[in-house]
Amino acid sequence: MAPNLILKHLVSLVALKHLQINVFTDTQAILLLGSLSSLITLSLELSFGSVWTDDADPRLVAPVELRRLRDLTLVCSTMSWHTIQEMATRLKMPALESLSLHTAISYFVGSLPALSALIHNRPHLCSLHITINKDNYSFLYVPVRLSEILKTLFPLHTLDDLKVVIDPRRPRVPLSSEDLREAAAAWPHLRRLELYTIVHKLVDSEVPPENAGVGIDILAHFARSCPRLEVLTLYPSVLDVGSLANAESVESDDAEQEGCMAQDTLRELKLGGFIIVRDPEADALLKNVRRYASKLFPSAHVDLKCTVEDDRLREAFP
Repeated sequence: MAPNLILKHLVSLVALKHLQINVFTDTQAILLLGSLSSLITLSLELSFGSVWTDDADPRLVAPVELRRLRDLTLVCSTMSWHTIQEMATRLKMPALESLSLHTAISYFVGSLPALSALIHNRPHLCSLHITINKDNYSFLYVPVRLSEILKTLFPLHTLDDLKVVIDPRRPRVPLSSEDLREAAAAWPHLRRLELYTIVHKLVDSEVPPENAGVGIDILAHFARSCPRLEVLTLYPSVLDVGSLANAESVESDDAEQEGCMAQDTLRELKLGGFIIVRDPEADALLKNVRRYASKLFPSAHVDLKCTVEDDRLREAFP
């Protein structure tokens, strides 16, 4: 049954609080959502095949009021982000607290204006989860720029829970220490930050090579800027080899200087995905990383996940 027909049967249920519709294809059916004034949670799988046009129905110019909606989930199986952007500007959701966005890599291109519209003027929005999955049509060499996703979200100062999951088989997900420093400053109320992705050093972006990649010293910025942080996950491949090679000097120099910035609310710290060479210094290197993290977050359980490479293989396959 088409979504608009389903909604026509539901509009009389003014007390309906929870609604999930799979394969939502009709833009005009959005109009009917305004009749469900008691909705608290709404989940839609968007598969728009047409462009949103106000000429199709003059009522599309008017806002769709969902005054009580607190939890919105959108599964976007479409590249019609302009349509989703227009839908987002029409939906009035002043009580929205949680937004989950799921899409595929091949659909993600051009999505940031829609994401910006979805979070705009949401004074109570504090939880945001974004999942970008691999599909059969993924463009292998088109990077998903995690840095641009984060920058789009910087205006959301109420954010206290952010989770971004990007398919770990992606070859390049640009991100730098500067991006995370800006994130720590933009979201002082963060309680949870979870970034699950592979991050590679940038070789073809505007970020200078010396600033590319994410160094372990980024932890000090979170300790200083996010006093409420309870869970921090930078995994996998957020720490590059260069930053880990300097971990001992970072720990001995910076940790003492940042000692007064120790943050004791963090309970869980996960760092992972980085690569070290199998040699006698590998264990010492990991101990230094753990010691540095523990000085900044003395109450946290520190979980380190890394890949150990055999140096002989590195010589054979440079």
